[in-house]
This record gives sequence, C-alpha cells and structure tokens, in this order.
Amino acid sequence: MRYLPKTSNYFVNVIINILIIACLIMFYFNDFLRLSGFAVSLFFIVLPDYWYSQSKKVKSFVDIKLINAIQLIIAFSCLGNLLGALNFYHNLETLWYDAFLHFIVPIFYFSITALFVISYQNFFFKKINKVFTIFGNFVLVILLSFSWEFFEKSIDDIFEGASMFGQNGEIYYDTLSDLIFDLSGGIVASILIYFFTFNYIIKNLNIYDNKRG
Repeated sequence: MRYLPKTSNYFVNVIINILIIACLIMFYFNDFLRLSGFAVSLFFIVLPDYWYSQSKKVKSFVDIKLINAIQLIIAFSCLGNLLGALNFYHNLETLWYDAFLHFIVPIFYFSITALFVISYQNFFFKKINKVFTIFGNFVLVILLSFSWEFFEKSIDDIFEGASMFGQNGEIYYDTLSDLIFDLSGGIVASILIYFFTFNYIIKNLNIYDNKRG
C-alpha cells in the first residue's frame, strides 16, 4: 500500500486488518462460508497494488491514481459485504441491504471495468472509442453478474448445502432479484462512464489524444 495517499492508505489498511481478524474468527468457529468470502475480499483488495508493483507494463500504462481509486472501490465494497455477512443479510429489519449492495456496488465496479475495454481497444486497434467502451463494458456487466451468481451458489452448495437460497424455488427468486439490481447498477455505471469515468480513465492512462474516437 506504499503508493496510496495517507488517507486512502489508512482506510484500505483498516479494512484489510478487519478482514484478517474476521477470517481468523470465522476459522475458529468453522464458518467456512463466510471465511471463503472474506478471503476472496482480501485477495481482490491487495491485487491491484501487487499487480502494479510487479508489472513494468502496468506501471508504464496505468497511472497510480487509477490504481488508488480501484483499491478504494474494492475496499469500500468489501466493507459493505462484511457488514452484510455479519448481520444485515440475515436481519429481518435490513432485508433491503442485499438489494442495496447489488445495486450500488456494480455502479462503482462497472465504472472502473471500462479500463479493461479501453485497454483492449488500445492494444488491438490503437484507437479508443467511447461508444464501443460503453457497449463492451456492458457485456462485461452481464458476464460478471452471471459469474458472481454462479460463484455464490457454488460456494453455498459446497459449505452450506444451498441454505443461502432456501427451498421451493427461492434460489430462482434470489438470483433473479440480484441480477436485476446488478444490471440496473450497470446501466447507471454506463451513464457515469459516458459523462465522467471515460475521461477520468483516459486521463490516467499512457495513451495519446489522437487515439480517442
């Protein structure tokens, strides 16, 4: 985390330490479902910093400010998931929390995943097009949303015998509801990309203005 500004560094490191403690507690109580989720969260928080520090190509192409933003988004999302897993997902008074996260988190994530579509265009076509970026990113929205639901079900099947989804068709309602909120968040992210995020990402990449279209 040596590249992060002081405030960001503090926030990200606090979340990492909380997740490590949560992992140890879940391991002690043999709660491997939550443990796996927290471990995945830790992996994704440290991945951008590790990737940036180890890859000369990434350093030459991506500005550290963008890496900082990605880490903050991931840490914020993981904190939301941590709070949900410990209480809000199972509390009858906060059943709205899961739907809220499935809407708000994709807005943040899918505003940043445009980076991959832009990088793809830069590598293969040597030109960046905003419309292509938005449509390509929404394809990622669909693929990643379905992949996440498959991951959730697989983890739950392994550790809890599908108890997360219940019986009598509850799995279909839960999955459909999550996908609707995920895709809704993706639509909002697409709007943000068009008006704000596209220019922010371009500004923090090592590409030339004449490649933009």
